[in-house]
Amino acid sequence: MKVQLLVALPRALAWALLCCGCGNSAELCGEQLAAHELRVFSGSILEGEALSPGKNTGCKEATARQTIDALSRALDKLPTSARVPLDVHVDVSVDLQAALPVRTVEAHASGALLVGKAPTDETIWLHEIFHTQAGHPTSSAPLVARTLRALEEGSADYFAATFAGTAQVGGRDGREVRNLMGPERADELLWLRFAQGKADSHLLGSMFARELWSERPSSPGVAQALVGCLRNATQAQLKDVSELSASCPKSSRPVVERAVARWTLRSPQTPTNPPRPEEL
Repeated sequence: MKVQLLVALPRALAWALLCCGCGNSAELCGEQLAAHELRVFSGSILEGEALSPGKNTGCKEATARQTIDALSRALDKLPTSARVPLDVHVDVSVDLQAALPVRTVEAHASGALLVGKAPTDETIWLHEIFHTQAGHPTSSAPLVARTLRALEEGSADYFAATFAGTAQVGGRDGREVRNLMGPERADELLWLRFAQGKADSHLLGSMFARELWSERPSSPGVAQALVGCLRNATQAQLKDVSELSASCPKSSRPVVERAVARWTLRSPQTPTNPPRPEEL
């Protein structure tokens, strides 16, 4: 009976049930690689921003198998339309020119994921997956460029929370918790501290995520649209962050526009517009 039941299940899930408690096997790892179109490299070198891939290790190493298993659990939360092939680099060697060592996982400018110690928190994976898919709009004005970076961080938080089915990002693996339902909002003091370099993009960005959440709590449509918003705006030299919404799909443009307006203190903090069906 057990075998007959498993035959009706996808191979990866069937193997997981059979191998419950025995760790991530090479066979299951291979299933995960194929299902999510992953390539895994070991021993890659990061020199400044330049990434030189190491050997394509696949499932040969225990570190790679552990990483693929954790990443796959996060990718399983995404609809097929929100997944793209990914290159993953484990055991990355970082030279002295690189800004920071890879402690857990972070997105590289090439669209790859760099993994130090694979996190168990699916929201952290989903946050970084957003960065690999979205564009990175910028501006010739330094403060506008930093503000766009904060907006990208907030969008990644919203994306991660939406598909993880929670209003919190982080909280495991020693990470701080960013609660998208928290009462605090961006105010004049926070914006002043940000302009002075005393508040980072993650903090200010989390306030943008809260504005998005107050507009549309956990909307997959808005979450996926944010990827397109940022990607479409990448080629533009924006003069002001409010210009970003013009790059969004029409269905989500009003949501993003209102959230940006409240975040930048250009409109009241409380949402006043009920959602239209096409925005959900």
